[in-house]
Amino acid sequence: MDERKYQKIILIGKQGVGKTTLVKRILGLLPRDVTYSGFLIQLDKTRSKRIKGLRLLVYDYRKKQADIPIARIKRGIEPPKRLPLNFDQYEFESVLLENALSNLLNRNYSSSHLLVIDEIGPLLDFLSLTGLKEAMLEKLKDDLTFVLLIVDNAYRDQVLQEIDSSKSIVFNLSRGNHNKIRERVLMAIYGYHNSHQKQNLTEWKQKLQSWFKIQDQEIISPSLPKIILQGPPRVGKTTVIEKFLQRYGKDFKMRGFYTKEMRDIDKRRVGFEARLISGDNAILAHVAISGPKVSRYGVDLSVINDLLIPAINSPYERNELIIVDEIGKMELMSPFFQEIIIKVLDNPDAFVLATMRDPPTPFMKRLLRNKYVVVVPVTPVNRDSLPVELAEVLNGFLISD
Repeated sequence: MDERKYQKIILIGKQGVGKTTLVKRILGLLPRDVTYSGFLIQLDKTRSKRIKGLRLLVYDYRKKQADIPIARIKRGIEPPKRLPLNFDQYEFESVLLENALSNLLNRNYSSSHLLVIDEIGPLLDFLSLTGLKEAMLEKLKDDLTFVLLIVDNAYRDQVLQEIDSSKSIVFNLSRGNHNKIRERVLMAIYGYHNSHQKQNLTEWKQKLQSWFKIQDQEIISPSLPKIILQGPPRVGKTTVIEKFLQRYGKDFKMRGFYTKEMRDIDKRRVGFEARLISGDNAILAHVAISGPKVSRYGVDLSVINDLLIPAINSPYERNELIIVDEIGKMELMSPFFQEIIIKVLDNPDAFVLATMRDPPTPFMKRLLRNKYVVVVPVTPVNRDSLPVELAEVLNGFLISD
C-alpha cells in the first residue's frame, strides 16, 4: 500500500484507548518542515484527578495558540476518574467552541499543511446545530485539504460516509498496536507532504515566472524571495499590504513597517504615519515638520533611523517575513536607510515583501536589478486578488524552506 497518496488520514479507536495521546507524540516527532494546525481535545481534571470537563488545545503552525475550557460535566453526574464518558454527559460552552471552529474554517492553508481535528464525530454533531457542518464537510472534502482526523469508534461509519473515503487511509488503534500505528501514521503524513511539496514548489516557481514575465529566466533562491510590489502613486500598493496583513497576519511571522496617509478635518492629506508590525506608530512626514522636504512634507529622519531601520535590519529568524512599505523617496532621504535596504535585498536569509513607486528613481532602479528581486506590478485590475496570490506563494516558500 502506497501511503503517500492518501490526503485524509483517519485514526479510529475506542474511547480511552489513547488516540489523542498518540497524536501528540506523532506531532512531536514530525520534521520541522512539516507544519500543522488544528486542535486536540483534552480532559480537564480536578486536583483529585477526577474528570470535570474538556479543554480545547488550539495549534497554529506547530505552536499551541490557546487552551480553552469548552465543556463541563452536567450537574448530577458523578465525575469519574477515567474514561469512558459519553459526550452527552457534558454541557458545552457553545460560543467558545463555535468561535474556535469558525476560525479554523476561515483559515487558508497550503495543500501540504496538515490540518489536525480531534473527535470529529461529536464535532460534526455540534456543528449541525450551528449551521457550520456543511462548511466543515466542504473543507474536509476539498482536494486542497490535507487532514488527520481522530475518530471515536462509535462514529466510524458516520465519518467515513460523510467524507470522501476514496482518498482516505484508515488506521485502527488498539492498546497493543500503538508503536506500529505511530510509525505508519508518520509515514503517511511525511510521505504525502514530501511528494506533494515537490508539486507545489513547481507551481510556486511557475507563479513567479509569470510575475517575472521572462519564461527562461532562472529564479534565484526560491525559498527566500524579495518581492517588490511596484506601481504608480495611489494605485493601491499600501492597500494590498494592509489587506494582506488583515487576512493573513496570523499566518506568517512578520516584522517591518507600512505607511498610512494622515488627513486633517477637511480630508486634506497633511502627512504620513509609519506603522510598525510590532504595534508602534510614529509620524514619518508632515507639512508641519521642518526636516528635509519631499514635495511639501518635512521628513523626520529620526523616525527612519531609530524605528524603521531596526524594524527591518538583521539578524532574521527562520521563516520571518520582512515588510517594507515603502522603499520610497521619504525613506531614502536617510543615507542609513539606503545602506540597510541594499543589505536587506542582498541578504539570502532575508524574506522580503516590499513596495516601490513607478517610475523609479535611479537608486530604486539599482535595487530592482538585484538578482533576488521579483517585481510584481500593481494595477487597478489585479490589486484585489494580489493579497490572496501573495499568501499562496509566500506560504509555499515558507513550507518548502
